[in-house]
Amino acid sequence: MRLLHTTEPPSAPFKVIEFTDDEIPPYAILSHTWDKEEITLRDLEVETPHYETLVNKKGYTKLRRACGLARQSGYDWLWMDTCCIDKTSSAELSEAVNSMYRWYQQAETCYAWLADAWSPSDVPTSRWFTRGWTLQELVGPSTVVFLDARWEVLGTKESLRSAISERTGIPEGILSGDDDLETMSVAQRMSWAAGRRTTRVEDRAYCLLGLFRISIPLVYGEGQKAFYRLQEEIMRVSDDMTLFAWQSPIPSSGLLAPSADAFAGCTDVVVSESPFVTSNIPWTVGNKGIQLQLPFLPVGRNGLGWAILSASRRGKETCFLAVYLRDIHLTMELFERVWCDRVELIYLTRFQPAQFPMRHIRVQQRQSTSSSSSLPEPPDPGVDSEVYSWALMSAQGHTVDYYRAEDGDALDGVLRAAGRDDPGRWRDLRRHVDPKVNKQDIHGRTLLWHAVSFGNAPAVWFLLAQKHVNVNSTDELSQTALWKAVEHNHRDIVWLLLSRSDIDAFPTNHHGLTPFHQAVRIGNETILRMYLSQDGFRNYIADGRGRTLLSHAAEYGRANIVEMLLKRADMKVDVEDERGWTPLTWAAALGKSDVCKLLLSHGADIDHEDHENKTPLLHAVDNNHATVCLCLIKNGSALDIEDHRYQRLLFYAVHHRRPGELCQALLDRGVPANLTDDHGMTPLMHAVAAGNEELCRLLLEYGANANSEDHAGKSPLWQKGGQG
Repeated sequence: MRLLHTTEPPSAPFKVIEFTDDEIPPYAILSHTWDKEEITLRDLEVETPHYETLVNKKGYTKLRRACGLARQSGYDWLWMDTCCIDKTSSAELSEAVNSMYRWYQQAETCYAWLADAWSPSDVPTSRWFTRGWTLQELVGPSTVVFLDARWEVLGTKESLRSAISERTGIPEGILSGDDDLETMSVAQRMSWAAGRRTTRVEDRAYCLLGLFRISIPLVYGEGQKAFYRLQEEIMRVSDDMTLFAWQSPIPSSGLLAPSADAFAGCTDVVVSESPFVTSNIPWTVGNKGIQLQLPFLPVGRNGLGWAILSASRRGKETCFLAVYLRDIHLTMELFERVWCDRVELIYLTRFQPAQFPMRHIRVQQRQSTSSSSSLPEPPDPGVDSEVYSWALMSAQGHTVDYYRAEDGDALDGVLRAAGRDDPGRWRDLRRHVDPKVNKQDIHGRTLLWHAVSFGNAPAVWFLLAQKHVNVNSTDELSQTALWKAVEHNHRDIVWLLLSRSDIDAFPTNHHGLTPFHQAVRIGNETILRMYLSQDGFRNYIADGRGRTLLSHAAEYGRANIVEMLLKRADMKVDVEDERGWTPLTWAAALGKSDVCKLLLSHGADIDHEDHENKTPLLHAVDNNHATVCLCLIKNGSALDIEDHRYQRLLFYAVHHRRPGELCQALLDRGVPANLTDDHGMTPLMHAVAAGNEELCRLLLEYGANANSEDHAGKSPLWQKGGQG
């Protein structure tokens, strides 16, 4: 640490002496705003002939007044940032910036010179309070003496603390030293820096290092990234979730704020813990974003929900702050922050714990995003979080027509109110619906089942919020509300249901199938991804008959789902079901050529025999799927030319809409060109009858007999002549 000796030598500049940490003498320190002609360390190291030029600089007058004041107060040493740091050395500059808060804290007296203040009333409006570096210079020292433009005392931090607190938002207890800095939340400390500026944008982050007692390398030129690095370092040493309670009109997709200005409204944001919202899992920061565990409460469509923080506002500690996140892929894995200008204060007692379970999530960190443009403008909050969250749902939903079931009045009330956010209406409706929420009609269907059937997400959300709702109730076909949602492709409702901690994600119906398998059958990739992100999904890859997800996807020709599943290491391509059928068998038997190609490209056994000793090719032959036959033959499927079943394929190929390719593939594999059917007709006779000259030439090239006769004594030539 370098210090200025406060006694000015005759005809020479002030001396700067460097001290080791264990020999630093008592010293005073100067806090000021920089101006033109500031004196640097190199200026004080110039030779005597330059002295006259140096003392005429404006900055030297400041230096002389500061040293004189310190000397009058009994200090032999003074620290001043302009001339006690070699700023040409990046290593020294980095060390100084990371040590500066401690240097101010250890100074016996800090002199804060307000160059634009002439009376105590000018203190709050001084430029000194708008600069970034002066924040730590105010908070760190135990004694701060404020000086006016004439270097006369205006007061001290203690005597002016009420006015300073009002100006800066810093509590008087921090200014007086009665309260430790660590008692303030991260968001509160950040709020003190809101509106402050520095010459270099990176310094808006570096000037806050001391307030959080952390150190980071200085990288000038990185711009706004410095503030993100600051927050990441705070995350490594603190689990204070108020770090995420910022608000900003600047688009962002991450949990980290773009600048300290985003914390302007956080002067009263405090840490608030509860077993429902507090996690002991460490946070991690990686190239894919921030990974952490917190409660997530769905409140809208398109994956919109509240991430509930262990944070509140002073005096409202029974409530919790929440920020808006969007589940990007609806899998509860990757999120982005949306509506960054909003932070909500919610009453968790208005919701059921099953609605907001703890989740391990990853929030991507990007400076800007356009995905929130797909979301509507948020409605006004209304009177409380329960009604507001309903408004979010209904603002994005559609009111459905009247439906009267056995208890249609209750259902009608829910459905008709889907487009309203009237607080009184919803409270009345809750009292009316809650006792009936699990009542079943003659088919075993509840209000929730019917709301799901309509695809009315707001109504579903409302019913899920009822205290005693049974989300796993089954109808007469053993189908739950989740089954119905998957069956009808209501992805938003599936997401709402799967977000609950009490949901049975894999209920079986009377056929032994789960919604997991149904999602595969209907080919909904989004819903399937939701299921693949569920814990324990591997236990349900196969159904009660041994059929895997690939098997169901192959049966229904869902090539997109097959391709998606084949990319996973836990999906085996040749698993047999109870009949010995593999996914390729199903695809071949049902004529799904695209699926066959995908399965074969991933190593499916092309000659696998089922319990009836039939290969996929035989199944394709039996079901007259010529395109699949061609695919299998070209990919090397075994072909027994003595088996009449394979021989029959050549006759079928003649009548296919594109016979040449399949016929040639069969002939190339050795199928005789002169086979006869039950009428004694050869493939050539069939080709002549069909008028296909190109196919006739092909068959003749492979040895077809133009003079053979059928059981009626007719030859191909006779048939050709008969056609004219």
